[in-house]
Amino acid sequence: MKKALSFEIKTRLNGTLARTGVIQTPHGEIKTPAYIAGGTNATVKAMTPEQIRSTGAQAVLA
Repeated sequence: MKKALSFEIKTRLNGTLARTGVIQTPHGEIKTPAYIAGGTNATVKAMTPEQIRSTGAQAVLA
């Protein structure tokens, strides 16, 4: 059975906890660090798909 989510670290910054990586989801991949739009109080629901895409978000949490 395939995992729903996985995370792979791509690079690390020596001497810190900083890292970049990729989250694999059933809908595609999210490169981290990432801007993810969070919709509360219907803010995302009031936007068109084109408006959401224009934010540059790799994912939307609604």
